[in-house]
Amino acid sequence: MVGHVHPRYLRKALDLVEADVARAWTVGEIAVACGVPRRTLQKHFRRFVGKTPLEYLRDLRFHKARQGLLQAPRGALVTEIATRCGFCHLGRFAIGYRERFNETPSQTVR
Repeated sequence: MVGHVHPRYLRKALDLVEADVARAWTVGEIAVACGVPRRTLQKHFRRFVGKTPLEYLRDLRFHKARQGLLQAPRGALVTEIATRCGFCHLGRFAIGYRERFNETPSQTVR
């Protein structure tokens, strides 16, 4: 989702969350996996990505969910796609999805 990013550990952080979008990541886990202090990771996310790590992850999840819904075969369940993208609370998912894309997840599937 992000183009050219300079710090190597930031690219690693982006790759980590993109590879396992459904995981319940914490900023601390991402920072440890990248070998940098949590505050440094947060500062560089804001500087280079324009978001906090968890905002980036949430946006990535919504993006993946939308792709999944658009490409879903007939009869696919929104619940399965949302869960696969890391959404546990389906009501919040539906509200956030509608705010972002101006339609409900089930409208996208249709």
